[in-house]
Amino acid sequence: MKRIYEFTVDREEVVKEETVEKKKDGTEVKTSKDVKKSVPHKYFLRRPSRAMTDDAELYYGVRLAEGIKAGLLTKALLEKRFDNDGGIRNDKQDEQYKEALVILEKLHKEQTKILEVEEKKRSAAQKKKLKEIGEEMKPVRRALRDLQLKEDGLYEETAESRARNKVILWWMLHLAYSEKDGTETPFFGTGSFDERLDKYDEIDEGEDLHELVVARKVAYYVSFWFVGRPNSQQEFQEMIDMALKIDEEESKAAEEEAKKNES
Repeated sequence: MKRIYEFTVDREEVVKEETVEKKKDGTEVKTSKDVKKSVPHKYFLRRPSRAMTDDAELYYGVRLAEGIKAGLLTKALLEKRFDNDGGIRNDKQDEQYKEALVILEKLHKEQTKILEVEEKKRSAAQKKKLKEIGEEMKPVRRALRDLQLKEDGLYEETAESRARNKVILWWMLHLAYSEKDGTETPFFGTGSFDERLDKYDEIDEGEDLHELVVARKVAYYVSFWFVGRPNSQQEFQEMIDMALKIDEEESKAAEEEAKKNES
């Protein structure tokens, strides 16, 4: 199964530990005892298939209609209200946003075409191009992230925002897998969305700290994937590192601002 991101989470387990003691006569005596150790467990997000993407889009549409029926405003109606007040983005920002989306879509298509070729069969030119595409994507994704974060707060109560959060949960329940001894197992089980959701609730309300940590990491990683759509482990890690760096810089700036206000 193709993967877009792999990670490990340690679990404290009792394992057998063997020691060898050499006696004076040269003989060796093996002994074993139970010891507690942190054992890394493997997890990954699978690469979505076209069928999964179709199912997710249908799920999003159903949840969007559900929100509208319940009386939530759509993004279009909210934008109309903002437009009457001058809009949420100026013309320059709007143009930058549209251009970034077009560029990212173009790069993503080029990247996907190369990634469909097995790594060992890729030519030197394809490998070089893949690296170049990755570098080109970084500033575009950063720009989109900054613009999106500003808008998300304004549109948080719209039908689209609710549907988006629901479909991110859908992806989370379908992309997460564990791996043990070469066997790949859906982390939230198999079956319908509701059956997988029951498993998620069981983990969220349970006392298994390890599973809870894994579930939260999956939620974090899938949210990243949904916004930026990284296609490889390297791209995924670069996005996470970039976000952590931005968070750190913002945190430092907030601390400095607080110190200035105190003085």
